[in-house]
Amino acid sequence: MLLTHGSSDAVLPAVALTVGNFDGIHRGHQTMLERLRAGARKRGLASCVLTFEPHPREFFSPRAAPTRLTSLREKLELLAAHGVERVHVQRFSRSFAALAPEAFVEQVLAKRLRARWLLIGEDFRFGAKRVGDLALLKTLGDRYGYEVETMPTVMHAGARVSSSAVSTARVGARPVCTSSNAGPSAPRPRSSRVLEVVPSPAGRGSALPLMRASLP
Repeated sequence: MLLTHGSSDAVLPAVALTVGNFDGIHRGHQTMLERLRAGARKRGLASCVLTFEPHPREFFSPRAAPTRLTSLREKLELLAAHGVERVHVQRFSRSFAALAPEAFVEQVLAKRLRARWLLIGEDFRFGAKRVGDLALLKTLGDRYGYEVETMPTVMHAGARVSSSAVSTARVGARPVCTSSNAGPSAPRPRSSRVLEVVPSPAGRGSALPLMRASLP
């Protein structure tokens, strides 16, 4: 799996993309990733996950943010175990949070990631103050050359599957196991080969073995 972050002049393959925090890789995430891989294969694209560090809720409300189910490194290993070909870790900062929806699509989805097909949840919002919605995302797709497909919410035992539900059900327990109300997470692989594209001072990227999931 290829890990990218920041910006780089390295020309990487166009991607089939999904966006989210993917904390714990619960049943809903697993279903999303299965559809992402299938959509990527069908279109001849690389499967890619765009995720954020820190979690947006940790950035805006650190004291109120839920406890993580997985560390960044564990999350990357789980995504690799689920066959994701590339993960882009976006540093969630004040300047990034202030991006207008149109700027987010142009700078991140279109130019940086070269997204050609997006798979997103029905409640997906993006851009400053979360004002970007599904209708705008589809409209911008006509301009930037990507398709959008939505995935319905995954339910289990009558409840919406979410990382928050897993966290609530597992208070005081070790994360990334099974939850009666949110479905199992994937087992941790013993080893996963992850390559990191590190932006050089000149802006070019080079693929290096990832020994630790650190960000600049």
